[in-house]
Amino acid sequence: MGIKINGCSVSPREMDILHILWTAGEPLLASEIMESKDELKLATVHTTLTRMLKKNLITVAGFARSGNVFGRRYTPLVSRQEFESQNPAR
Repeated sequence: MGIKINGCSVSPREMDILHILWTAGEPLLASEIMESKDELKLATVHTTLTRMLKKNLITVAGFARSGNVFGRRYTPLVSRQEFESQNPAR
C-alpha cells in the first residue's frame, strides 16, 4: 500500500518536499525548497507544490522577496507526527 495522508495518496516527490518543510521548521520559498535537494529543478518544485496545495498537504504562509519578485512561502498542513501516526510502518 502506498503512502497516504488524510486519505490522499502522496508521491515520493511530495514526500521529499514535506520532509524538507518539516526539517526547516519554518515556511519556505520554492527556490529554498529547490536548493535543499540537488536533483530538484524549480519547475518540478512549482508543479509539485501546486499538486500539494490541491491535496491540502501544504498552505501558503505568506510572501517574501525572491530576487526581484515576490514569492509564496509554503508550510505543511500535516505535522511529521500526524504523518507517522497515519503511516506507522514508514
